[in-house]
Amino acid sequence: NGKDSRLYKRFVVRDRVATEVDATNSARRYDGVFYVFADVADEAKPADVEKALLEELESLKAVPVAARELQKARNIITANFIFGKESALDLATSLGVYEGLGVPKYLKEYIGRIEGVTPQKIQAVAKTLFRGENRTIAVANKAKNRHHAGRQGAPASLGAEFGEYHEHRLANGLTILVKPRRSLPIVSVVASVDAGPLTE
Repeated sequence: NGKDSRLYKRFVVRDRVATEVDATNSARRYDGVFYVFADVADEAKPADVEKALLEELESLKAVPVAARELQKARNIITANFIFGKESALDLATSLGVYEGLGVPKYLKEYIGRIEGVTPQKIQAVAKTLFRGENRTIAVANKAKNRHHAGRQGAPASLGAEFGEYHEHRLANGLTILVKPRRSLPIVSVVASVDAGPLTE
């Protein structure tokens, strides 16, 4: 991530299809999720962002990551990992999380795992995971343009790829979107609230 990342340079600087872009991996006990978030620029369309992203993912499969870019990523990830364990609370929380995930030794092994990442391993993982059947694309429109598709189905702007979902509007104005994935015995919750100290 950051302004020197390939996604920022492509989305924000070169193509100008987004004002911000962020990528993160959510590792879990069962199948994890790799997220890419982007704020679509006013003059662009969600389809422009999707096209650029798919091209970048295909590039990861076809072209090995350069040594300098990979080492920079290793440095950033390692530094964030270490700085995130500075306090006793942070360290205890991490120990509890890894114990809960069934990998108590992961804390000791993590930096070694990062150092062991190679361009070839990145290509292999990209080819395995970044496939159409594994991908879900969601678009959050501004409130005045929101398309209400009912309890089940997909807004026309998302296409059939989004699949089954359920939408509920709470009395306080919050909208809940539930997308079932019945292959795993877990529930994952992500919350985004447009609020601040005066309104939350």
